[in-house]
Amino acid sequence: MSRPSDIRRHAREVALLGIASVALVASRLYRIDDPITSSGWAFRYTQTAYGIRSLMRDGLNPFEMQVPVLGPPWKIPFEFPLFQLLCAVVGRVLVLDPAVAGRLVATVVFALAAAAVYLLARSLFTTRAAVASYVIFAWSAYGFNWGSEVLIDYLSVALCISGLVGVLRTMTASRWTLVAATGLSALGALTKVTTAYPWVVICGVALAWQSRQDRRRLLRVVMWMSGALVPAVAWNRFADSVKGDNPHTEWLTSWHLNAHHFRSPRELLEASQWRSLIEHATEPVVGSVLLAVALTLLATITPWSARPSRLLVVVLLTPPLTFTGLYLAHDYYFIAVSPALAILGGVGTETVRRWIARSWHTGLGMHATVVAALVVVGLSWISPEGVENLNNSLPGSAAEQLIFEEVGATTTPEDHLLVVGMDWSPVFLYTVDRKGLMLRPEGTRPDSAELGTFYEFVYWAEPNPTPEQWAEYFPAGLRHEEISPNFHRIFALGD
Repeated sequence: MSRPSDIRRHAREVALLGIASVALVASRLYRIDDPITSSGWAFRYTQTAYGIRSLMRDGLNPFEMQVPVLGPPWKIPFEFPLFQLLCAVVGRVLVLDPAVAGRLVATVVFALAAAAVYLLARSLFTTRAAVASYVIFAWSAYGFNWGSEVLIDYLSVALCISGLVGVLRTMTASRWTLVAATGLSALGALTKVTTAYPWVVICGVALAWQSRQDRRRLLRVVMWMSGALVPAVAWNRFADSVKGDNPHTEWLTSWHLNAHHFRSPRELLEASQWRSLIEHATEPVVGSVLLAVALTLLATITPWSARPSRLLVVVLLTPPLTFTGLYLAHDYYFIAVSPALAILGGVGTETVRRWIARSWHTGLGMHATVVAALVVVGLSWISPEGVENLNNSLPGSAAEQLIFEEVGATTTPEDHLLVVGMDWSPVFLYTVDRKGLMLRPEGTRPDSAELGTFYEFVYWAEPNPTPEQWAEYFPAGLRHEEISPNFHRIFALGD
């Protein structure tokens, strides 16, 4: 039975965490209506926002969510669209644009992820180390950049880490805590399975090894891991079956993407790629590569923090070494392991505070912990990568080339477009709010019978396409009429 003093302490902790979360959300509200097409990662943001728009318009059925850029049936399922569902509900209730709903939910989710980081650090270390970890995670330049973007990643982080905190407590708690922890981790893995890799698989293996002498504890860990991962595997098989049935999306199945996820041994030895990845990952979180190494070393060699810190190092390093292609190509993949670096930074900072207090025989309390963590945050803000992250978080405007007025004036929502020269980025079709088929040089082509009938318009990324370019994508004899240098109407073969 909890003592009154413990109850008051927990209530005060919850209240302070709530106040910090409100402040965190409020500090990001200036970004709520920032256009999602103004960033270098607009491809990913519009892909997510397209799903939100689909669920808002057509109903909250995750099996029917559309991202209509690669032809009928307009579906490109990857992860389970839990984030998109939450955004669609918020967008419907508050009557918001899909992108605005996405930024609002993403900001709240980031605050929840920060709270989960605090709870994990407190479970593994001390309250002061947890406070330092929270400050670094929540207020670093990296968090300011990515914490309000229309991405699924922080929702997965919040759920997976919350599930891990829960399973750590199940060793002494009731079975219902295990059920809740498994449910949270399962939702996290469904939201993004690569986030579950560090926080469910790696941590689960470590917990299983630690519990190998206790059959009851080991069984709980195995049940948690199995319950968390099986739904994600089932959903992935469903998603692959949908993409495999469409010749335009078959190349996006898990098997075909393996070359993108992983890299060859030769590519792994390219030092310049790793240097860039390490700088991208560390500078906007703790200020510099050197400081990241120093704080991590302090955390891993100091007796009070060594054991869990070494696990966090494995959590931090293993995913980039496994899914190297993803981490090298996409900056936002580091979101999954950034909590590990933030906690290592917080623990290292707390170690420094303890050393100063002991050496100077002075009582440095919680305020000193917060100040030390804010120093690390300040360094992240002035680092080269941190400055770039902060610049990305400033309000922007949609690029002029994405305002395709002639498309809106010439077509209706029932028309279908062919788009050439934009890979499969949804930015263009999302902006003009049309369905279509993005044609890639190495991709499949529409059936000749669909030209001029199902697909009546072609938009070219580069103006004034040459006859050779037309011949690369379309059969000979296709008649077309210029609407603008980039935009053409096409007619059925033989017309």
